[in-house]
Amino acid sequence: LLDDARRELTDQFLATDRWTNLEGARAVYSDPAFIAAFSTLFASPTAPALYTRSDWHQWGDLDAADASTPRWFAVVRGTLASADLVAMQAIHDAAASGGETMVTAAGDVAHIVFFGADDPSQFLAIDVWTSDAAIAAVYSDPAFIASLDGLFSAPPTFGIYQSTSWHQ
Repeated sequence: LLDDARRELTDQFLATDRWTNLEGARAVYSDPAFIAAFSTLFASPTAPALYTRSDWHQWGDLDAADASTPRWFAVVRGTLASADLVAMQAIHDAAASGGETMVTAAGDVAHIVFFGADDPSQFLAIDVWTSDAAIAAVYSDPAFIASLDGLFSAPPTFGIYQSTSWHQ
């Protein structure tokens, strides 16, 4: 699983911008000058996706592994199986809280959950790791996979990204 994710992402780029104002983000990312400049960076540019942070069970923050070089980001994106966010939160929170001790012992220092800014059924979770040594074992564990049963309408996308020395 991890090797496949790495092979598939060798030409992929992940950036996270943190905004205090959603309308400010919308204004910047829809500006024609930004779009033109941004599109020169990529072979197949896509518009940035906007997400808002949830109040579902989570720990840490995106800066949690800043002292680790490199650090690793496991990104899960998918569509929730139901519009009933209370039911979806129950599934997620049981899995996250039930696995938190195991994954933090393995090097996962943050689990942050977001919803699509325009469509709350769009789920995004970012786990921050200090090492990639246990990532594959955690995400391919049958118990972990089973704990998410019923959360997504289809299998979510999964990617592993390594930090860079680029300006941040």
